[in-house]
Amino acid sequence: NALEKPDTAALEELQSQINDAVSRLEAQRESLAERERSLPGLEQALEQRTAEVDQAAQALAAMEARVEALRQLQDNLAHGADMEAWMSTRGLDHAPRVWQGITIETGYEDALEAVLRERLNAVAVSGLDACGNWSGNAPPGKVSVADVSVSGSDMPVAPMPARARPLAQFVTCRDAHLAPALADWLHSAFVVEDLATGLSLRNQLSAGAVLVSKDGYLFTRNSLTFHAPDSALHGVLSRQREIESLDQEITVRKTAIAALRTTVEEQSARIASEKAALGELRSDVSRLQQEHHALQVENVRLTEQTQRLTQRGEQIASELAEIAAQVAIETQHREATAGALEHLSEEAGGFAAELENAMAQFRQAQSVLEAQRITLQQSDRELQEAIFQAKTSIGKIGEVERAMAAANETLERVELAMATEQEALERLDESHWQSQLQICLS
Repeated sequence: NALEKPDTAALEELQSQINDAVSRLEAQRESLAERERSLPGLEQALEQRTAEVDQAAQALAAMEARVEALRQLQDNLAHGADMEAWMSTRGLDHAPRVWQGITIETGYEDALEAVLRERLNAVAVSGLDACGNWSGNAPPGKVSVADVSVSGSDMPVAPMPARARPLAQFVTCRDAHLAPALADWLHSAFVVEDLATGLSLRNQLSAGAVLVSKDGYLFTRNSLTFHAPDSALHGVLSRQREIESLDQEITVRKTAIAALRTTVEEQSARIASEKAALGELRSDVSRLQQEHHALQVENVRLTEQTQRLTQRGEQIASELAEIAAQVAIETQHREATAGALEHLSEEAGGFAAELENAMAQFRQAQSVLEAQRITLQQSDRELQEAIFQAKTSIGKIGEVERAMAAANETLERVELAMATEQEALERLDESHWQSQLQICLS
């Protein structure tokens, strides 16, 4: 089989794909990290906006509750429990009240209340002719009626004391039909700053004219009425102003809350979009990581395959070079062997006679060798016998030496005994034995 060549083009293409995957993976990771860093800020901003909406909604609810309470007070003023049925019978239950069609500058409410008193809550009607029929069925309480059918008033203005101002200049008629009635009621009413000023200016008043302080103290030329707020009417104008102000504020706050809620919804949508984008980015990063891993695995496989093929190719080339060198050497050896073989073939004829002669000599030498082998075997037997005889003689010599050693020991003992006996003999008294011997001899 032919050796497979390394696919360097595929390896280069794979490396290019790996580089591209790494670039895309790094870009997606950076984008993912950036979005993950920005998400807590968006969520915090959403929480802040939500808290702002909640606070604004709570403030709005408190404001609406305040307006509702104020309106309830105003409605109670316009429709008493017993008065409402009487008004409804005469078709006046929905008739406007004077305080509903006017405004007063801040700080002058008590002054206007002191001058108008129950007329501040007067029912606005078109003409007073119908009131003639009420004599037999009077209202259950104090009621004032203002005729709004009069188109104008030419009532002369009363002389104004120094340092006083017309009360009418602080009043604005939102309902133009009320202007003639207010002009009639206020044409001789003038405002001073305080009690002391009123007392000092009251002598300048003309007949029927009055001074009123901002605190509601009422002065005529000959009288002073200390103001005590009417429990029902007191604060009706300030409450109405507050209601109108709160209505405007409520409108503004509702717009602001709607804008905040829109912002919250947009922020929530943006966060949802960011989370969805984060999910997609995480999926893309995971997919790119898997793709990058697969490409790396394939790159390792191709690289190892290329290395193996390259190493095998180098090994084969080295082996081929060695084989070529061996072939060259073997060729030289073959040529040299062929020359030597030819020379040997030439010499073989001469060697044949020598070989025959050598074989004859060999056979002769072999016969001699066989005779010598027999002689050697005989000599070997004789040698063994001599060795046996020598060993036997050595054994006998040993036995003689041991017998001589024993005889020497015995001789030494005998000599020792003889010496002992000699000593005993020398110590023996021979005279007794001599006498006995003589006796025996005789």
